[in-house]
Amino acid sequence: MLDAQIAVVGKLKSDASFMGMIRGIWDEPPVDAPYPFVSLGPHTESARATFGNHANGTIFFYLHVWW
Repeated sequence: MLDAQIAVVGKLKSDASFMGMIRGIWDEPPVDAPYPFVSLGPHTESARATFGNHANGTIFFYLHVWW
């Protein structure tokens, strides 16, 4: 999960237009986090073997936008 989380946060942070609209991205936002911000919510993972490859799977997680 951590690799996927790092990839998504990296993609969001690389978008200057998006980052211009928010004040930060947190896994666990601080109590005094300035609005607007994005926090990463819960996730679920499902392993899926395809053609003998057990490394494939799907990860779903929520992005909470606090405006």
